[in-house]
Amino acid sequence: MIKNAYRRLARQFHPDLHPGDTAAAERFKEVLRRVRRVVRPASAGDVRPERTQPRPG
Repeated sequence: MIKNAYRRLARQFHPDLHPGDTAAAERFKEVLRRVRRVVRPASAGDVRPERTQPRPG
């Protein structure tokens, strides 16, 4: 289900299909980031804001 939605959106916003359209390229990158976060959260660079700061002490 996620895979099908990703493929549909990837075709819709792919930069090769819309040369020069920076909005479509940014949307494509956003779709890719979100799919990576859902499929592989540990390797997607999904860092919680509270963990970005070093722990005190």
